[in-house]
This record gives sequence, structure tokens and C-alpha cells, in this order.
Amino acid sequence: MKYANIILLLFAMTANVACNKTKLSMPPVSINVVNAMATSEPIVPVFGATSSLKYFSISQSIGYGSSIVYSPQSGQVQLSLVQISDTSDVLYKGTFDTSPGSVYSFFIAGDVLKPDTLWVRDVVPFYSDSSAGVRFVNLSQSSGPISINLEGNPPSQNEFDGLRFRQISSFKKYAAGANMPGAYTFEIRDQASNDLLTTVTWEYTRFRNTTYVISGPTVSGGDPPFLFSYNNF
Repeated sequence: MKYANIILLLFAMTANVACNKTKLSMPPVSINVVNAMATSEPIVPVFGATSSLKYFSISQSIGYGSSIVYSPQSGQVQLSLVQISDTSDVLYKGTFDTSPGSVYSFFIAGDVLKPDTLWVRDVVPFYSDSSAGVRFVNLSQSSGPISINLEGNPPSQNEFDGLRFRQISSFKKYAAGANMPGAYTFEIRDQASNDLLTTVTWEYTRFRNTTYVISGPTVSGGDPPFLFSYNNF
């Protein structure tokens, strides 16, 4: 009986170690943190931290108009954002459910007094032919719905239509063969007035996908919006 108890105890300890190892080896996810907050200092994403964040002031930071990809373990992911200028002041804190091997984008926009965020599970197309893909996300708080057409086409011939604040389009496929010019120029318009806000030239990479972020002020007849991009490879 004594030996049986010892065997059971050893079995329980082995099972506990195996369980802990499983928890520690959860497959990672890919999270692209995108800073579209024009009024912010560079931000520092902190995954899983619950104590003081002041020691993260030397960490890699994300300036306005840029992004960095992180690979935390899957499951419930805790994410805090601070500004590099004051890492003791938490700008944003949230928890997300993630699936192993999945790809996500996390956008922060608005201003430091009233942050707006957008969390998206990315469905990134794969192209077996000579094509590339692009999508747009509207993160300009002051904008109305935005429409996007190709330069040279009638403004009414929209490629992307009715993109409201905090809305993101699906990826759209475009020909990218050897006989193509290597770039597409899009016209960004206020949908209500049809006024041209700005243009952007997408120099695509064949077989790949790109996300364009529309940020900053977007007011018809006023300052043009600021556009930046990142790759979804």
C-alpha cells in the first residue's frame, strides 16, 4: 500500500509538470501593433504585465505612423500601452482572446485623452498567380465616410466604398504581372461631397498584401489626411 501511494504521488507530480510545460509552450500568435494616434509620443506595448510599467522606458517603441509585429503566446493576451515619455501612465489596457497561429492587427487612434482602438483578426489572402492585395482602414476621427477610386477612373467607380471611422476593408486583389506598371495610384475622397482629399501610390510587392491607414484630420476642404502603410506578408 505504501509503495502504491508513492507511485501515485510520483504520477501526480509528473502529470503536473507536463501540464505546466503545456501551458508554457502554447503556440504563439502574431499581433501587429499600429500607432495611428497623431498626438501621442512613441508608444510601448507591454504584454502580460500587471505591475508597474516604469521599467519599460528603455523598450522598443512605436512612433506615430508605424507598427511592430509581436508574437506573444496564444490564449488570453493582456496588452497595455504606455507612452515612452511616461511609462507609469497607462494609455490603454485590454485583454483579447486569441487562437494559436492566428494573425491580428491592433490599431490605436484618437488622442491621448480619448484613445480609440480597433482589434482585427486578419484574413490575409494567398496568391498563386501574379497578383497583390491591398486594404484600407479609416482611423481619422474627424472624417465622414470615405470612398476610394483609382486615378484615371471616374470618381463614382469606387474601389472601396463608405469607409467610416474605425472601419477596415477586406483585401482587394489587383493584377501584378510582369506587364503591369508596378504601382497603382488611389484617390481618397470624402464620400458625401466627392471632394478629393489626397492620393496615394501603392508600389506593390507581387504575391503580397498591404494595409493603408488613413489618419489625422480628414475634413473636406481642410488639411489632407495622413496615410501610412504596413505589409501583411
